[in-house]
Amino acid sequence: MNNIETAYNEYIKSFVGLDTYEKQTIIIEKLKEIIAVLSSNLASKGFDYQPLLNREMADLNKENVSDDDYLEAIFAYLISLEDLIAKNVF
Repeated sequence: MNNIETAYNEYIKSFVGLDTYEKQTIIIEKLKEIIAVLSSNLASKGFDYQPLLNREMADLNKENVSDDDYLEAIFAYLISLEDLIAKNVF
């Protein structure tokens, strides 16, 4: 196994050991990071892209966020990411 695979496996192993809230938070942050990078890539090509937004994403700012809220927000971010990938590829 090379260094990248080892680091990757260690990263995943540490993720698995987290509680549900920490996992949910990391997943949302990773989705936001990917969307930001791809949006920046489109902007560098001269495209003015605004990621798709949905109220389910805003639900994460509530005081009491449920697991369902996280799943719905993750789904909304995935659809936004899907749209962004399609615009970056084509």
